[in-house]
Amino acid sequence: MLRRVLAFIAGLITFAVIVTLVQLISGLIFGMPSPDTVGNSEKMARFVAAMSVGGFVGLLISYIVGSFVAGFAMRAISRSDSLILPSIIGLIGTIGWAYNTMQISHPTWVTILGYLCYVPFASLGYRAAAGVSRGSTTV
Repeated sequence: MLRRVLAFIAGLITFAVIVTLVQLISGLIFGMPSPDTVGNSEKMARFVAAMSVGGFVGLLISYIVGSFVAGFAMRAISRSDSLILPSIIGLIGTIGWAYNTMQISHPTWVTILGYLCYVPFASLGYRAAAGVSRGSTTV
């Protein structure tokens, strides 16, 4: 049980770090909001409305990579075959995305794809770690 709790905490931290790093890289490429924009919902809505397709793709990639790596880390730590951990972290991400899209309007395609990032990719990362932990190799 302790392993699962630690795995969950590590998964949350891993998700947050990876999403932040990927969004920082994406922001350096496609532009990022100024510090005064982040704290102002009206300015943030204008920033998002003006984002390029590349900026949105970077946003979605951050959620995909963050979910996958979080799932991978959770499986490596928990050593459990149960998909409960990646499902929970995926659900948390999905709820966060729902809240985000209610606060700031995103293009429809981004909103829909955003909902598909969390649970599936956390589960894929979790399953990928299971293959690695078994020592499976393909030659």
